[in-house]
Amino acid sequence: MGALTTLANKHILSTHALLRILIETFVVLAWALKVCTSEEKAKYEEVYKRLKSWDRTRLKKHKALLEELPQTAEIESAIKKAKAGIDQYKEDGVEELPSYQQLFHCLGDKPEEVKRWEEIYARFYRKYSRAVHLDRNVTQDLAWMQYENEEPKAILYKDDIEPDGDELLNVASVSCDINKAIRVFYGWHFEAMQNEYRQLEAMLIKK
Repeated sequence: MGALTTLANKHILSTHALLRILIETFVVLAWALKVCTSEEKAKYEEVYKRLKSWDRTRLKKHKALLEELPQTAEIESAIKKAKAGIDQYKEDGVEELPSYQQLFHCLGDKPEEVKRWEEIYARFYRKYSRAVHLDRNVTQDLAWMQYENEEPKAILYKDDIEPDGDELLNVASVSCDINKAIRVFYGWHFEAMQNEYRQLEAMLIKK
């Protein structure tokens, strides 16, 4: 909903940042839900274990970011708390999240499926990463000079990033894929939802 709202309000850079987050969420969630055991208790335990790996990796990255900040008492306390959480995960035998390359190999049962996962992620990463990691070229696109009585006045922000035309389709696609992954795992009905998405996809592609 956040991505759709920012897109509807023509905030393209914000939409791209949320799309980057959505695709990464989908990849990790799909991996977490893809367990090979059919026994119910073992299946849920393995999913929970994978989700905790996600938590441990997130906490490790959070700690690294905190360590780059000026070390105030508040920051030092947050680092200490993060370290305690990481140590607890280690004690519980929780591993870190596998690399994305390893995730793709797990998600794809055949070489062509692995390649498809790699291509999807690479395409989204290239298109939308700059909205997460700003650089000088992007920030220059967000500013312009306005002249009042022949005096230049710098306008420091405008969302003038051009849409690529696929944003709405990509938001719908990734959202439906996340929904489907959850429904397939729990054995919930998903065919009707997928049929609706395919109809929506056809309409969006025409536009």
